[in-house]
Amino acid sequence: MLASDSDTQLDRIGIKNGERVVDLGCGPGGVLHLLAERVGANGSVLGIDRSNQFAQLARRFVTDCGLPQVEVREGDAYNTRLPKASFDGAHMRLLLVNLPQPGRIVHEFVSLVRPGGWVASFEADYVPHCFDPPLPAWTRLLDAYSAYAQAQGIDLSVGRHLHRLFRDARRSRYPSRRDHSRLPNRPRASLVPIRPDWQCS
Repeated sequence: MLASDSDTQLDRIGIKNGERVVDLGCGPGGVLHLLAERVGANGSVLGIDRSNQFAQLARRFVTDCGLPQVEVREGDAYNTRLPKASFDGAHMRLLLVNLPQPGRIVHEFVSLVRPGGWVASFEADYVPHCFDPPLPAWTRLLDAYSAYAQAQGIDLSVGRHLHRLFRDARRSRYPSRRDHSRLPNRPRASLVPIRPDWQCS
């Protein structure tokens, strides 16, 4: 359902053939095939997911699609244990909206990319998602989801905070510079908050 939007985002980044890319929170497949298409046979894509079930499904997806340049591993988004600054680019989609402490994940995410590389995040903002006229079933579902998210420390409107999260991560990585917008070789960033359209019936 999100493939078209992800395609557009990845086109904007300008991923080059031969690049080494990590996809954090890859899920059962996600965009692994879209990234593989762009890095080509000479590049590589590493998918990371903490769920053993999702990792197995992603490996099956990669095999079925015939993508030898893609590897899937189980890993922790808060501490991937991957070498710092070892990737040309890093991607994640709908990861921060499912986990608490998104700032910690963004710091880890940014640290994986070499100077001059790129980062891309595609996140949700559920707060504006509503129906007009109101749909009671949706209201009940959103209320239940919101209660669960609050209990877990999850921010359902994290999409609107993406730029701040990445700005804070950059300041942490380069604390001695005041003007972080003018750092040499700064990573290209594509930050897309998903704000679902109003639904009318």
